[in-house]
Amino acid sequence: MMKRYISLILILYIALLPNLNSCSSEKKARESKEKAKQEEVYKEEKKEKEKTTVEALSSKEEKEEKKEEEKVKLTEEEKDIYEKYLSYPWELLKDKKFKSLYIKALGRLRNIPWIRNMSAVGVKNKIVSINGKKYVYITFCKPHFCDTEMVYLLFSPEENKIFGVYLIESDYDFVKIPIGKLSEEELKVLAEAVKKDINSFVNAEVILSAKNLKPENLGIKKLKPCPILKKVYFTSGDNEKVKNITAKIFNEFLKEEDISLEDIKNLGLSLELKNFLIATVDLNGDRKKDIVLIVNSGMFCGTGGCPLYIYIYRKDKYKPINVALLIQNMDYFYLSKTKTNGYRDLIVNDELILKYNGKKYVIGGRCYVR
Repeated sequence: MMKRYISLILILYIALLPNLNSCSSEKKARESKEKAKQEEVYKEEKKEKEKTTVEALSSKEEKEEKKEEEKVKLTEEEKDIYEKYLSYPWELLKDKKFKSLYIKALGRLRNIPWIRNMSAVGVKNKIVSINGKKYVYITFCKPHFCDTEMVYLLFSPEENKIFGVYLIESDYDFVKIPIGKLSEEELKVLAEAVKKDINSFVNAEVILSAKNLKPENLGIKKLKPCPILKKVYFTSGDNEKVKNITAKIFNEFLKEEDISLEDIKNLGLSLELKNFLIATVDLNGDRKKDIVLIVNSGMFCGTGGCPLYIYIYRKDKYKPINVALLIQNMDYFYLSKTKTNGYRDLIVNDELILKYNGKKYVIGGRCYVR
């Protein structure tokens, strides 16, 4: 009996097997067809998306190409008022009216030398017109930190008013310190000015939304005014007045730095007397002309500035004194009233005091140039 049941089951299975295989094949065919259809839809969607992206980028590029800074027309009377301020930011400090207003508007920020002295990276000032009023638009940033520290200002010569912000990055966001008595309305005006600036590091929304920060929260320490004896002026090394001295220093420099002019020439570079900026000063009080040298050459200068060298005149020879420092701004180079180890202190880069430690000049403090 059992054998009959098993035989019957085997017969039924064999009979149904082709149908089962057929169903399985049909199922796989349907699934394969559905998958192919989905892949086709996906490819079409991808093509459409890529097309939209390309069109959007092209549209953006076209808009950017067309975007130009606003050119404000001035009347003859307005030209007399505004055009003298269309210089670089740091040149504004030569104007007593502007400097007085600016220093007052800074408040405690005046203790940050690069902001006080505008010894920064910047472009020429512009005239902007906002809500029917005209302003001088001024912007500059901290050297080597242009994407994280910057100043935006508006100056109204007619109203004798300066207002703006100092932006500084904090925790992947920006905070701002107001410059001048900045009202909400003036903040919006400043934001409009930034919106017109196609080269701005930040957009107008940052100006409006950046959190306020008090100057004291930056840990700003009040700096003392620099004890300036006199300013140091530099002359090009090929100038007739210093040409003979420069020639001596030039040869000494090549020996010290192990530089071959022939090798430099083969590299398509050059180093000449005109690349040497020379100042003659008496650093040790022996009434002899010592040399302060800045090598202004692409071979040596970088984003941090150009190298500084000092040569002391002794027994008819110039002896080098090591100075591990790059000079960023030759307009801020002074002899100090103070001395260290018998040598005159130097005030450079707006705030640094260089002191002689018996072997070389090193950073020995900070101050600000009035």
